[in-house]
Amino acid sequence: MKHEVRFAAGELELAGEFSVPDDTGRFPALVFLHGSGPATRDDWEQETAYFVEASVATLAYDKPGCGGSAGDWTAQSFDDRATEALAALRYLRRDPRVDRSWSGLFGASQGAWIAPMAAASSDEVSFVIAASAAGVSPREQDRFRVEHALRSAGLDAGDVEDALATWEERDRRLRRGEAAAAILEAERRVQGLRWYSILDFDEPGVLDFVRRVWDFDPVRHLERCRCPILAVWGADDTIVPVERSRAIFAEALGARAELVVLPG
Repeated sequence: MKHEVRFAAGELELAGEFSVPDDTGRFPALVFLHGSGPATRDDWEQETAYFVEASVATLAYDKPGCGGSAGDWTAQSFDDRATEALAALRYLRRDPRVDRSWSGLFGASQGAWIAPMAAASSDEVSFVIAASAAGVSPREQDRFRVEHALRSAGLDAGDVEDALATWEERDRRLRRGEAAAAILEAERRVQGLRWYSILDFDEPGVLDFVRRVWDFDPVRHLERCRCPILAVWGADDTIVPVERSRAIFAEALGARAELVVLPG
């Protein structure tokens, strides 16, 4: 059974969909947390169906400025995203069909940074599921992503070198706090080259968001997270450094975590 919902997250009203099993009783429940970029509740359609079939209630919502939600996700910080995640969870926990002792967060990609961050600041989070979680900063994760994508694109060594030099110059400018529009203007001379699209983040609003979160440290939040965490990776992931991330999760969380790397 699906219900259209609206809930407050700070000054914003966000729209989403609460899905609950047709059985009677109280159910474990979770909130889905999106990855990077624009996203709506529909991105979780398959996962919603799976969990509801397994007798777990879910809440999937539109990111600010997407679908029926107010606001602008590019104006957010990770603190904003964590606050939003907890607002969604509190809305979910108010429903009498939800078992409040088993209500948690499911974050994928960027959402897997946010879920432990939110859990570290609230004992209302009973568990975290983190899919494709980076144990490193967005900066380090992006360098890993870009280098793998460049080398798999069949570019010659000179193009790879030029692309990485452009990434490094962007990195220096981001860390100095320069505005996104100025950074992209400085890259204008290479924007027509075939490798430039691999760098991504080529819109000022998106790059300004990246600048705000670039040096985020997930470890300090993982270390403060007291609820159980299931973290799952795909072994062939070329966007997230899987083995390094798994080792970081293991050291930060110890026995509180179950860490699974799926082969193939």
